[in-house]
Amino acid sequence: MIIGHFAVAYAARARWRRIPLPWLLLATMAPDLLRLCLAPWGVGMASRNDYSHALPWSIGLAAGAALVAWMVRRDKETAWVIGLVVLSHIALDMLSGRKPLWVGGPNGLNLQQFEPLEFVIEGALLYVGWRLLRQREQMHPAARKLALALMLLGEAGYLTTTLLARPYATRCIEHPIQPCWKRRRDQPPTSRGPSDPLRLAGVDGFVRKRPSG
Repeated sequence: MIIGHFAVAYAARARWRRIPLPWLLLATMAPDLLRLCLAPWGVGMASRNDYSHALPWSIGLAAGAALVAWMVRRDKETAWVIGLVVLSHIALDMLSGRKPLWVGGPNGLNLQQFEPLEFVIEGALLYVGWRLLRQREQMHPAARKLALALMLLGEAGYLTTTLLARPYATRCIEHPIQPCWKRRRDQPPTSRGPSDPLRLAGVDGFVRKRPSG
């Protein structure tokens, strides 16, 4: 999920106009940005997901972002909003992905396995956030129709790219409500074992049937 997170930043900006939109966008993407920052240090994907998205580390990240906001603005409300926006990323990811809420805890709903459905949900969230911002700040560059169109096109392109780049993924662009392995007559997703990095990263694999003959 990407533009669904942007929707939270847009809605927060519409409500708290004194908080700069770039701050809110950074806050809503903070877990993903932290995960990227950990990669050059040799941290595995599973651990990066834990440190950036799972409890209690995600709460620590939100608290750290809130503290930075308070140190810059000396405003408690701004700090609280920034912290809550960071945590909104975790809540939305529990809908779209399969990352555990904490290590060994419940996994997300994994709605991303139905790629068209994920796009519809994210697009609807973005439209609501964009509409709220446009009602309050019609002249803001981010509230223009072109900005909305570019974000929707970018998300569609990203989802298509991830589908093509991940043959093990369960997403399916050609059918909105049926898993890919059913639509393509593959075997169902298989558990790779508790230590497999793809499983720890919240990604299921599946084994494709070999063509007969």
